[in-house]
Order: sequence, then C-alpha cells, then structure tokens
Amino acid sequence: MLQKDGPALRFLMVAGANVAAAGAGLALFSLMARSQGPADLGHMALAMSFLVYGLILSNFGTDSIAIRAVSQDLAAAPKMVGSVMAFRLANNMLILAGGAMLVWHFRGSPTSGLMMILAGSLMIGAIAPAWLAPATERSDVLGIYNFASPMATLLFAAALLFAEWPQGIYAFAAARVAGDLVAALGLMRWASAAIGRIAKPQLVDVVQLARSAMPIGLSRLASGLGQAADLLIVSAMLSDVQTGIYAAALRVYLLIMSMSLLFSGVIFPAFARAALDGNGRVKCLLLSSVKRSFPLAVAAALAIALLAPYLLRIIFGPQFAGADTILRLLCIAGVFNFVAVVIGTALLAVGQFHIFMRNTLISTAILIAGKIVLTAKFGMTGAAVATSVAEAAMMILQWRSLVNICGVQPQPTEPNLHDG
Repeated sequence: MLQKDGPALRFLMVAGANVAAAGAGLALFSLMARSQGPADLGHMALAMSFLVYGLILSNFGTDSIAIRAVSQDLAAAPKMVGSVMAFRLANNMLILAGGAMLVWHFRGSPTSGLMMILAGSLMIGAIAPAWLAPATERSDVLGIYNFASPMATLLFAAALLFAEWPQGIYAFAAARVAGDLVAALGLMRWASAAIGRIAKPQLVDVVQLARSAMPIGLSRLASGLGQAADLLIVSAMLSDVQTGIYAAALRVYLLIMSMSLLFSGVIFPAFARAALDGNGRVKCLLLSSVKRSFPLAVAAALAIALLAPYLLRIIFGPQFAGADTILRLLCIAGVFNFVAVVIGTALLAVGQFHIFMRNTLISTAILIAGKIVLTAKFGMTGAAVATSVAEAAMMILQWRSLVNICGVQPQPTEPNLHDG
C-alpha cells in the first residue's frame, strides 16, 4: 500500500499529470506532422533540439544544486530562487549571442526563423522556477506546470491553424512561446505564495551557485550536446524527409527519457536527505528504487516496441510508417537510459559530481562518434543503434562508479522508499 506523501505516491501523481502532458505534446506533434509533412517537421525538430540545448545551457545544473539545498533547508528558498533566476538570465545573454551565429548558419532555411521565434521560450524558462516544486515536494504543482505548457501550446497552435494563419510551421513556434509564457506566469504566482518575496540576488551567491553547479552543468552540456548533435548529424547526412521521419521516432523516445528524468526528480530529494546519513543509506534507497521501478520501465518499452507501427501511423500519419524499426531500437536505449538516470541521481546525491561529469563526457563521445560512423553507413537505423550503444555505455559507467563508491551489497535493513 502506498504511504500518503511518500515518494512512490508522489511519482504516480506526477506521472499521471505527465502522461496527460505527453498526450498534449504528442497531439501537437501529430498536428504538425499531418498539417506540415515530414520535411517541415524535421526543420521544427531541429530548431527545438537547439532550444532544448539552450535551456540545458541556461540551467547549467543549477536546478540540482537548488533542489538539494532547499530540500535540506526550506528557509533557503527565497535566496536560492533569486540566485538561480539571476544566473540564468545572465547566462541567456551569452546563449543568444551564440545562437545568432547558428541563425546565420541556417539562413535561407525555415530552421533559422524557427530558432529566432523559439528564443522567446529560452528567456521565459529563465524566470520559471520549476525546480522549486520537487524541492518542496509539491508534486501537484509540478504536474500542473508540466501539463499546462504543452496543453496551452496545443490550444494556441490549433487556434492559429483554425484562423488559417499563413505562416505554416512558424505558427507552431509562436504557439510554443505563448504556451510557455502562460505556464511560467502561473508557476511564478505559486512560487510567490509558497515562499514569499523572492530575495534580491547577491553577486557572491550567484557566483557560488555557478561554482557549485559547474560539474553538473558541464556533464549536462555534454549530454545535451549529444541530443542536439543527434538531429544535426542526421540532417547533415540524410534528406529533409528522412530527418522528419527519424524525428518522429525520436519524439517518442524523448518521451521515454522524460519519464526517467521525472522519476529522478521525484526521488532526488529523498536521496539528498538520505545522503546526510551516509552513502550506505543512499545505496539501499537506490536498490529499492530500481527494484520497484525497473520492471515497469521494461514493460513500457516492450509495449511501445510491439505497437510501434500502429502508434506511428495513428499519431503521425502513413508518411511516417518507416520509423517503426527506429522506434524499436530507441526503446532498447530507453531502458538503458532509465537505469543510468536513476544511478546518476544517487551519484549526485552523494556529491559525486565530477564522476557524473566524466561518465557523461565518455558516453557523449561514444554517441557522437557512433552517430557519424553508423548514420553514414546505415542511415536512420545506424543513428538509432548508436543511441542504444551510448546509453548502454552510460549505464555501465554509472553502475561501476556506484560500485566503487558505495559497494553493491544491501544493508541488513533496507530503507523504505515510501518514507518522505
């Protein structure tokens, strides 16, 4: 039986909201695929991959530092929110300067215009303290926020298409910015009510935050580089239509990855508190987490793999039927990713940021090298195989690191995953 307010129940609550959010996101992607076709979908997916990487660069691991600090001391929340916002806004100025060069590189392509519009979402993300919800264990707020943005985006996009807005794929980018703004305003209103007035950021605090987040930020940049390079390499070696077909399968895979990251975000506060009692307790909590959740991850991946042809045809249309093999290979990668993410959460909880960064850099190098070699030889199938190999490597690296730090034998008394 699930204990009230325990991590397992919190995960189910947030997972339910995220399933609804995923439904809205897939409906939006389906609308794009059916109304614009594979080529334009490929341009949008490439622009979105740069946005995601920009958000990772803007975040730079500050969410993990903030969650860890606030979950251990709630009184630190007002100062931490102000510091995180200041860091991200300053960071975004550098990101936009670098993004201008990418816009110039893609001049003449729809990707360029889409990137300029989506820059609005990058700035909005800097002022949205989404990390505060898991830090304060408000699963309901996190779930609502995760659902609000894609749902609002879907409604805005549908309205623009219904009004026959002449800009085609650009309507979806504008709708994304509007949807993100609506969700961010709601989140900021909740944050003000939950923690009071946000403290004015001090330069010394912002600098300390940046230093603390450096190892996590660099590892996430490396991981995000692999994701951004994925579509970039595919688009450079394959046609626009093939890129769009691959992007459809990748979209479903990213949904699987998001559930892994969601589970990690929910259990991270419990890991951070357990770390105060030593590595042994973190190890036991990790073993309990994997034991309970791994069968569900495997079952979900198998279900998606078996239903791949039907899912792709229903969601994206008959033009994307050729992506079923790609999706099946990516489902294998999804299982590896789930285990690696959960183990990585434990490593971060015990402060092993440099080890996490090292493992991420190695797996990213494997991913990029594999993408270049296998995509050139086997096309879309090779790109999917490279992802599976890289995720398997990351899982092995994370597990070996955990063995070296904590050992693998459980303690005589295993801590309860349901304890807050």
